[in-house]
Amino acid sequence: MSTPAPASGFSRKGWCPGAWRPMRSGDGLILRLRPPGGRITIPDLRRIADGAARYGNAVIEITRRAALQIRGIADEDDAASLRADLQAASLVDDDAQAESARQVVHDPLTASDHPGLALERALVDAAREDPALAALPAKFGFLIDDGAPRRLAATPSDIRIERTGDGGLCLRAAGCDEAVAITPDNAVAHALALARAFARHPAVIAGRFHRMKALMASGEGAGLYRDAGLGQLRRISPADPGAPPRPGASENGTLAALPFGQIGAQALHDLADLLAGSDVVPSLTPWRALWLPGADPALAEALAAIGFITDPDDPLTGIDACPGAPACASGMIETHALARELAAALPPAMRDRGIHISGCGKGCARSAPAALTVIGTAQGHDLVQNGTVSDKPVAQALSRAALIAQCNDAAMRQ
Repeated sequence: MSTPAPASGFSRKGWCPGAWRPMRSGDGLILRLRPPGGRITIPDLRRIADGAARYGNAVIEITRRAALQIRGIADEDDAASLRADLQAASLVDDDAQAESARQVVHDPLTASDHPGLALERALVDAAREDPALAALPAKFGFLIDDGAPRRLAATPSDIRIERTGDGGLCLRAAGCDEAVAITPDNAVAHALALARAFARHPAVIAGRFHRMKALMASGEGAGLYRDAGLGQLRRISPADPGAPPRPGASENGTLAALPFGQIGAQALHDLADLLAGSDVVPSLTPWRALWLPGADPALAEALAAIGFITDPDDPLTGIDACPGAPACASGMIETHALARELAAALPPAMRDRGIHISGCGKGCARSAPAALTVIGTAQGHDLVQNGTVSDKPVAQALSRAALIAQCNDAAMRQ
């Protein structure tokens, strides 16, 4: 069986939207925000909701890099007006260069006084002052996974600062099993040195690699630690990863997930109403959810009533689905209704191993392998088992009914 050709209309832009560089999609422009520290105050929730309703289609998303997106903006003028409104509330950086330096993901479940947050601020500030980083590819990013346990193992990034088994820190290039030991005092300098080494690598300059993982997988990045001046540092491995948290209430707060990473503007207003008078400051997370630290566990039921997922066993928690057609210009199939249908049909054991519904061959919603991956093509639905969108399908050009039957059959065999 041959691998199908990419569907018509399929394109990789090679960059992600921002506030200063919105991206055109099937439902209009997408404007992405990276609020400082990923924190959104209650007044900010209302500002974002109002902006999404006034200038967009009232659809708000949280990405797997813990950014917030407003969809459906009609044109550049509306995007500029929305950006100005949000910039006045310090939700948008002063320019595109400053915004690009904020591509740092940290563990949002750590306490507000956790050292990782100070490390994130220092990394963002230093990156803004480093002109060599302007040569980095647009999607290049950093990650700080120093919580106990490590919760960000499945979150994609290029340069990773991670906790070690003895409670220290290590620096690791994505795609490399080996890391180098660092300290809080030199973590920023070493991380930026590694980024600069990547930017000046001949294969990166030639445009053959845009992400660290691909460079390391090719074998051409074998000398990168040495080229970054880190060759003398002690080699070490990160601590074993923990499982990502599931939605729901805990003693420290509530994780309120967005179905497929999307919620309506009215739901943000309703959330602001629920949190009014409290000290809760929501944080964006890479699990397409809001973390509500210190929230009353009794709020979980009210959050579910306004559209958030707060049940750890909700069938949708094991499914990743992109916006699909017609919201995405590259989408070849509708994804969300299909995902709900599969969630209802498949057993929990299958969902726990991951189900990915991709409207095209890009696989934006999930890069890790899944038990079942559905890929939309011009001919219908392709199905991959225990793999990603890049792997060979076990069946191609399926109708919707045939796809569901094949997924059910796969679940029965596993």
